[in-house]
This record gives sequence, structure tokens and C-alpha cells, in this order.
Amino acid sequence: WNLEVPGKNDLSEQRYIIKLRNEFEKSIKYRMVSDVPIGAFISGGVDSSAVVANMSSGSCKSINTFSVAFEDCEDFNELHYAREIANLFKTNHHELIVGPDDFNEFIYNIAEIFDDPLSDPTSIPIYFLTRLAKEKGVKVILTGDGPDELFLGYRKWLFLIKNKKYYDYSKILPKNILLHFL
Repeated sequence: WNLEVPGKNDLSEQRYIIKLRNEFEKSIKYRMVSDVPIGAFISGGVDSSAVVANMSSGSCKSINTFSVAFEDCEDFNELHYAREIANLFKTNHHELIVGPDDFNEFIYNIAEIFDDPLSDPTSIPIYFLTRLAKEKGVKVILTGDGPDELFLGYRKWLFLIKNKKYYDYSKILPKNILLHFL
């Protein structure tokens, strides 16, 4: 399929970048209108960092930021990136290290917490982050969820783009072989 964009040739690439940036900033500003404490989840990635940068530039108060890591899981620990962004934008930063006991309690109560079958692994850190934000009195949270999908931020998308010409051939390959490359 081809995405038909009305007037797609009306603007230069630079004008589209400016337009996207303006819409993004307007979106953050709109969501910061609140009569309760507001904050952001931050991993240190491009998406959450952009949210925090925009929140900070549009606020006279320090933004509350929240990050989580799991004990003994250094391969997935992004706290050092989150701290860099928190320091750069002088946020009121909060971190939580989830240990085995915390995780076991979560697993034991998962059915009560979600009340629905759920297979999204990001729900685990999100649960701990929302609990931490609630403990700190922050009622509204902005996140960077979504931009990686929209802007092809994951390595698997880059692989697919680079190998688009082979896509039709990939339809006949077993899934376990394809997943090896994603």
C-alpha cells in the first residue's frame, strides 16, 4: 500500500521538521495544563527525553521525573541515561530499584492489579513507576510511549527498511528464523 498524503510535496523536509516540532511542543504544553502535580516517566531514550525537555522549557517549576530498574539486571538498566537527562533539565528525579521480593509480590497480585489478561512486558515497570509517582503525590504523568513505533526507533524497523526488497521472500520463512533477525 501507499500512504496518500494530501499536498505531500507542498513543504520541504525542513518545513515538515519544523511543523512536527511545533505540533509536538503544542501537544506537551496542552497536556501540562493541570491543577494537580505533574511529572514524566523517563528512561533516557530519545522519546522520553524529548518529552522532559519540552516540559522543562514550558514550566517555571522543576518537573518530577521517575525511573525504574530491576536489581541484578544490568543489561536492561537505563538509570544512568535517565539521570543524565534529569540533571540536564534539573528535574526533581525519583528512582526505584525493584528487587526480587517486590517482583514476587507484583506477580502474586497481578490478576487483581490488571483484572484482565495482559501480555505487555512494559506493564511491569509501568506498574512500579505509577506506584512511585502516586507515593510522591504526582497525579498526571506524561510518557514517551509511542514515538518509537511512529518514528521507527527500534532496531527491528531498521532491519525491515534495509531489507524491504526481500520482504516477499520472508513470508515463506518460519517465524523462528525471522525472529532471529529482528
